Amino acid sequence: MSKITIDENTAKRVAYYVAFTFLLDCRSMRNLTHSEDKKMWMGLYVDVWKEFSGKLDDAFNRKSNIEILLISSEHMDDYVEPKEAAEKPGGCIAEYLLGGAFLQGCIAHRKLDVAASQEIANDVASRMYALLKEGVYQLIKVC
Repeated sequence: MSKITIDENTAKRVAYYVAFTFLLDCRSMRNLTHSEDKKMWMGLYVDVWKEFSGKLDDAFNRKSNIEILLISSEHMDDYVEPKEAAEKPGGCIAEYLLGGAFLQGCIAHRKLDVAASQEIANDVASRMYALLKEGVYQLIKVC
């Protein structure tokens, strides 16, 4: 697949959109937020990794989905501009995206409250922005 070029502002909006729509809408994340024990664990990391990988693979390997993603990201209400992550991408994309605040939260059995969700989504958005900035679309796949 050829590299898709988008402007920096759109890349930031898409990164934030992916973090909130793709990550926080994963079945395991939704189920956890509705349970009494909202503590994250490594099994959650694995479940989310699998679903998130599939969502990324589907969205970035189909031209029509990319177009929908770009359009949808323009209509976000609570947009927070992501910053570029310090850690550079490498290896499996989903592992890179989930390997920061989300992984650390799972290791520490952190409670998935609003503050944790926001921190995780911001971290994933920053990592997604780093990928978009480097034009890594063609590398997004299920590992």
